[in-house]
Amino acid sequence: MYKLTLEDGSVLDGLELNGNCYVSDESISESIFAGNLGTVVITDGETTETHTDMVLNGLWDDSGKTWIALGDKTEQEKHTEQMEATITDLQLALTEMYEMLLGGA
Repeated sequence: MYKLTLEDGSVLDGLELNGNCYVSDESISESIFAGNLGTVVITDGETTETHTDMVLNGLWDDSGKTWIALGDKTEQEKHTEQMEATITDLQLALTEMYEMLLGGA
């Protein structure tokens, strides 16, 4: 059995591994993973792995079980996130400058 510990300390326990998916007998909501995959600890009781920057590749119910597919972010995904954050920062700076110019007139 496997256990996933998410970044906020939430624990998903009693999971089976099927291929590259973790399978739970309990219903699991996608919301538990939102913003919570920065650090994920996966253990099978003997081996423990710590992953950083994971993504939820899939979550679905089948035959009363919840299937969870997690993966490590690719370098491209990390780069895209960094670019989006930079663009957002630039947009905020431009907005502040525009407001300052309007307020000064």
